[in-house]
Amino acid sequence: MGGASGTTTKKKTKSTSNNANTSSTSLVPATILQRFWDLASTDAETRCTAAASLSEELFLVQNNTTSSTTNDDNKNKLDAVVEYSMKRLTRGLGSGRAGARQGFAVAFTSAMTHLDAISVEDGFRFLKEGLEPITKSTKGSEARDILIGQLFGNAALARALVAKEVSLEAKKKKKEMMSGSGSSNNNNKRKKWTTPEEERERIVDLSSQLFAEICRISNTKAYLSESAAKVMIELALSLSKQEEGLHEKDPFRLAREALEKCPQAQAWVSRDVTDVGEQSGKTTIETVWLAYSLYECLPARCKEAQSVVPKFSSSSSSAKEDSFFAYENLKKVSHALAECPHAHPRVHPIWEILCEACRSNSDDDKKGGNKAGATTKISAGSNLTRLEALWETCCENGLFTAPSHQRKYLGFRIFSMLLRNATASETAKLFTSPNFIKCLVSNCAKPENYLHACSTDCLKAIARCAKHPETSAKKRVAIVAALRKVGIHRFEKQLAKSSGISTLLAGLTREEAKAYCEELRETILEKSDLATQDESDDENENDDNDEEKKKKNSRDFKRLWALEQMCSITSALSPNDRLDVLHFCLFHAFYSTSKKQMPKTVLGKNIEDCPDVLRRALSTRLLGILLTNTRSRGRTQQQKKQQSQNTKNGKNHKDKGNEANEEDEGEEEKFDALSEACEAVLKFDADASVTDVIPNSARAKDARKNLANALKLCEKKQKADESGVATSIIPLLKTLIVLHASDPKQFTSIVEDIPRCVEELLQPPKKKKTTKKKSTKKTLEEDEEEEHDLEPMDVLNDLLIAFLAQPSALLRDVTERTFKGVSGKITDRGIEDILNVVENMGAGKRGDENDDENDDEDDDSDDEDMLEEEDDSDDDDDDDSSSSDDDSDEDDDENDSDAGMDTEANEGAIEAIRKAALKIQEDDDNSDDSDSDDFTDEQMFATDKLLADAFRAKRQELSRKKALKVAAADFKFRALSLLELFAKSQPSSKFLPEIIVPRLLSASRNARIRFKSNPMEKSFLELAQRIDSVLTKHACKHAAMVTGTRKDIHEILTQLIDVADNGAGAGRDSDAAKGFAKTAAVACAYIAKVMESNGGGESAAEIYKTAITEKFEKKTSRLRAPFFAELIKLSPNVLASSSKELASLCDLGDSARAQFLRQESLQLLFQIFSCKQRDPSIPSAEEVNSMCEISLANAVKADVENQSRRADTSKMCANVFEAIGRHAEGFVFSQKAKAAIENAIETQKERAPQPSQKTVQALERIAKALDDAKKTNSSTNDEGKKKRKSSIAGDDDHDEREKKKKKKKALKK
Repeated sequence: MGGASGTTTKKKTKSTSNNANTSSTSLVPATILQRFWDLASTDAETRCTAAASLSEELFLVQNNTTSSTTNDDNKNKLDAVVEYSMKRLTRGLGSGRAGARQGFAVAFTSAMTHLDAISVEDGFRFLKEGLEPITKSTKGSEARDILIGQLFGNAALARALVAKEVSLEAKKKKKEMMSGSGSSNNNNKRKKWTTPEEERERIVDLSSQLFAEICRISNTKAYLSESAAKVMIELALSLSKQEEGLHEKDPFRLAREALEKCPQAQAWVSRDVTDVGEQSGKTTIETVWLAYSLYECLPARCKEAQSVVPKFSSSSSSAKEDSFFAYENLKKVSHALAECPHAHPRVHPIWEILCEACRSNSDDDKKGGNKAGATTKISAGSNLTRLEALWETCCENGLFTAPSHQRKYLGFRIFSMLLRNATASETAKLFTSPNFIKCLVSNCAKPENYLHACSTDCLKAIARCAKHPETSAKKRVAIVAALRKVGIHRFEKQLAKSSGISTLLAGLTREEAKAYCEELRETILEKSDLATQDESDDENENDDNDEEKKKKNSRDFKRLWALEQMCSITSALSPNDRLDVLHFCLFHAFYSTSKKQMPKTVLGKNIEDCPDVLRRALSTRLLGILLTNTRSRGRTQQQKKQQSQNTKNGKNHKDKGNEANEEDEGEEEKFDALSEACEAVLKFDADASVTDVIPNSARAKDARKNLANALKLCEKKQKADESGVATSIIPLLKTLIVLHASDPKQFTSIVEDIPRCVEELLQPPKKKKTTKKKSTKKTLEEDEEEEHDLEPMDVLNDLLIAFLAQPSALLRDVTERTFKGVSGKITDRGIEDILNVVENMGAGKRGDENDDENDDEDDDSDDEDMLEEEDDSDDDDDDDSSSSDDDSDEDDDENDSDAGMDTEANEGAIEAIRKAALKIQEDDDNSDDSDSDDFTDEQMFATDKLLADAFRAKRQELSRKKALKVAAADFKFRALSLLELFAKSQPSSKFLPEIIVPRLLSASRNARIRFKSNPMEKSFLELAQRIDSVLTKHACKHAAMVTGTRKDIHEILTQLIDVADNGAGAGRDSDAAKGFAKTAAVACAYIAKVMESNGGGESAAEIYKTAITEKFEKKTSRLRAPFFAELIKLSPNVLASSSKELASLCDLGDSARAQFLRQESLQLLFQIFSCKQRDPSIPSAEEVNSMCEISLANAVKADVENQSRRADTSKMCANVFEAIGRHAEGFVFSQKAKAAIENAIETQKERAPQPSQKTVQALERIAKALDDAKKTNSSTNDEGKKKRKSSIAGDDDHDEREKKKKKKKALKK
């Protein structure tokens, strides 16, 4: 009953309210009602017009009501139309239809501002009455609309409060009202307050009430926090703005007093930003926004409690920004800035504020600006600007390291914003960020990636920024240089073209690049500020902290990025400007001078305070320039050779792209960076005023002189040397001279044997005349030594192999080119040396840390001297090699410092350890009586340090072994690249079939066996796959070109077939065995083809016959039909000679093995008779008929129980007979063969069960093939007769024509 009565009362109240609404609506003019419909329009202009019109109409209605009322008490009352309109406006704030919420909020603000009869207090009342309260029964969507309506309503009240009570116009109006200078109507509208203090108190109370309501709304839903914070900041700053003219000393007084009366706002601003995540329904990024934007408005107590802006004592205008953008503070705030899920895909407003605060005040990023960029230091020991610090802490090490796609998306958007505000120097910081570049390249690579569209937009933003008319030429060149460093080849061609990156790179002029290089050179030559002021502090401190190391590495960041930019745009410079950059890098990397005057070829001045980090970076970039130029010249020469070959063959076609790049390729070929660098090194060595950075010993000086003499000798012999050996060695000698200048200690022992080897190679000593006397023991020993003496080419080959183990990419590249040039002179011993490197299976696996201490120690020691050093990474693709080198050096210094302990301390620690061991051996009963004074504090600390050193040494030993194993595996791959080059350049060499192919095949098998024994060693499988690639794609390609092989090559073929039959020691489908069968088949077919081309085809055929009869038939054999099919591709005649043996496999019985062999043999026979390259006379007609009479006939009538296999066998037989009839000229089936086959067909048809339709069709094809062979034979005979007759008739006609010609000539005479 109670529930029913409740519902009836609710219905009654609703009905009465509806009746009141209808009665009041009837009094409202139609024009005002139409305004409400226009306020919900989706057009912003329509909404604004309707709001302005509505406020004017309500103002007129209220004025008419006030003027017509005589009672003073009723003059302050609102008109019914106005009352209805205000309530309807507040109800419309909670509507989500079209643009109702926006339009009604604008109208509500306008009405509150223009109607004097409505106070802000009335606005609170209207909001409370118009929007229903949220209860437990309120639905989720309804609650959302109510909350958003409340937020819009409070925002309208905040703006109305500022415009109506706080603005200067409102204050003037109030002064007129209180002074009595206004009209009688204004006097009647006076409020209760009379003093400015009371009015200020009222505004403060209203503002604090609004702040409290906004905080309440933000606490309800997290997605409302951003909008609520925006309203709060707008209100506080508006109050401060209006007070600015009245209180110059404290313009934030009004806002501060309002915030001080609102504890909810203070709690929101004072939240701990390090506690990231949703707390009480809101995120902490709004806390950062509020604290940063309202810092001046905050009360003193709140300033101390907030954790966003650190305390500062400076009174400058930028003190707050300097304190906030401190490196450590940005690291603390970065987690809160990244936590903005409800703003996605928009960018939170705080990011726009921070990006704008990072803008430099200089004119560096403006067109025509020549000033330097901002160099404000963020923290002690840092050289980062605000933008660089914000990017490094929040984006590079924050957003782009997170696994979330949402955060990476935000990082891309912030990059575009920062790029617009960045200077030329700051642009390099953005593009030298590995995490950002990796994310950009990976997402641009695949269109199906989630962030592909975002990364593509980022590329377009880069192009737009560079092409913007307000972007300076310096910044545009900096962007181009950064993109060149990243590499345009890492982006898809179509994507680079559509985004504008390719046109941007192509549009860089030489004048712009030269001017930018000059500025960068000056930047490198400038003295580092922090390097001088912090050197004394660093000497007295032991920095074990990683952060301190990072600060040390960032001191010369400005110089390092200038060097990176300068080297990345060298390809856009002219050859003379490139030479200047080359000389600059070479001199400052390897040399220095005490005089003020520099060598003529080096621009600028000497770097007095050049640190080791910068010198290593100069050396690395120099070697990178040399490597790039060497590879580019090699590609240009190869293209020219290809064009000349095409011209000879009549294919003189040129692409448009090639025509456009002909000029650049010509200049690239003219500019020989390696020769210029070598010449510069020799000139600097001869200059007495120049000294080496690394002091040279007498041995090192002699080694470099000998290299120079060897280079001169090669240049002398270059023209007379027809073999081209001298020409090939010259780049190697130049490279060794440059590398020796970079590190004499490392390369002195390496290059000492090269000069003597070159001299003996180009100027061989005369052989001594031998006497005919009997040799004594001494002479016999001398003869043995002479036999063991190495040829100069063998020595050079050994040196080239050793160079492959060096960490220099330039040296390895030049070594391969030298080997290719001298490959024609390589001896069999040199080939065996390379193969020994590949066959050595001692090196372990890559990347396995769980190795035992004694595993492969003997094998590692063989290559330890060669592979012990780390890669110095002189490749131009490295992004930050200098920093990595610096880190490794600091680690070494730290280890050395730890190792150096006092001897007495070590002895005390050892004694303490011995005492501890004796205590452990004592009985447990006596342990209580033992004294605890045996260990002193010093001994305990020393023991801990010794144990730490022991564990560190153990870890270093394991990592060293791991590095050695990885280096050994890489060394094998580099040796394989030499064999690949040899196979390409010397395809007719007899070393390929005699040495390389058999030994590589056995090496592939051994590697697979090692992988099978330990599947975790992936390097063995990778090695086997690489060997397979070299064999199948290069070594076994041109068998017909090989001549002059030795007589026992048939033994090699027999051995290879045995290897193929044994397999890789694993199942066919295992990872270890995959690919080996095909490789073995290709190798055997290659050897057989070589034997055939050298007159040993019959011997090869006999070997394959033996393989068929003795191996293929066995069940344990690993030979399959594809093995023999590879021989058909290269040499079909060799396998065609074994057709009889293959056919005999068709008649082995009805077992499962026999059926398998039958199908394999029929498949091979079909391929043999179908091959067009086969000699038709092999096999002979008699052999074919004998096969048909017995073996093939038995295959046709074979008893096969499985119907599908029975049909397949019949089809294969039909294919074989049809191939015999097509490709055997003059062949006729004998009567015995035909009868045997016909009987076999009938037998097969009569076998139970009844043959299937497919089997019957195949048998009919066999019968038809026999008839077609007769017809084709008879037709060929008739055609032959016709041809002979026509030839005879043609000869007669020819004789008659000759007689007629002779008669005509006689008549003419």
